[in-house]
Amino acid sequence: MKDAAIWIMGSKHRQTVLIAALFLVPFGVVVSMGVATASVLAHGLIGSLSVLVSSFLILAIAGLVSPPGGVLLALIAAGALAVSAGAAVGLRRTQALTLTVQLSLVLGMLGLVVFFVVVGDLTAVWLQIFEAWAAQNVPADLPAEDAKLLADSLEEAAAGFTGLVAVGLWLLAVAALALGYFIWDAGKQYSESPFGRFRDFNMGRSLAILLLVLAVVVSLLATEGLISDLARFCSIAFGVHGLARLHWSRERWKLPVMALV
Repeated sequence: MKDAAIWIMGSKHRQTVLIAALFLVPFGVVVSMGVATASVLAHGLIGSLSVLVSSFLILAIAGLVSPPGGVLLALIAAGALAVSAGAAVGLRRTQALTLTVQLSLVLGMLGLVVFFVVVGDLTAVWLQIFEAWAAQNVPADLPAEDAKLLADSLEEAAAGFTGLVAVGLWLLAVAALALGYFIWDAGKQYSESPFGRFRDFNMGRSLAILLLVLAVVVSLLATEGLISDLARFCSIAFGVHGLARLHWSRERWKLPVMALV
């Protein structure tokens, strides 16, 4: 892995090609964002602009070549590169991986609250989309019991879909940050990771108290949908904490890699 990281960090041209190529590969978006994060960590935001802009232009041209979804591809690419750059800039400022992830969690939850305040609950919108999909893909002659079960399932999915999207985007950003930090760290061949390691991540007592206070305030002022979405956000965040502790235990007790499975 170190040899691959050194190879990636050895050339901006390689970084540009990898970011664009991996973005177009199924499940390669996280790796693509990780390389973009590593580039910003290595060269700074200004120094890596050529890599980010060139990668975006390649993806935009790829979208023009295949018009269906081309504009959507360009928008997603711009958002992903912006998130990668923002995460890297945040890590360079804080110089602490744990603090950066904690701040991203707070910003993500506040962003979800602001979204609900400004846009509102999108349950009805998601339900219309899911029902349209079901109308095209589910046989119309379903038994009454199965049709009722399907309708209930669609309503349940629609109720939590906004929070699911928010949590998914946060996990994507954290995964890209952790991977990009690893690539940059290994590529620069530091004897000790300068900004800490993922296995040292913890939620922290102060952050846990802050989240509890936020949850109480929101529970008094917000709708049921927002409360459940924030609860889902917190549970996933503590799951990331648990994953970090698992990595710490493996390193501490010299456990085999299979212990992480």
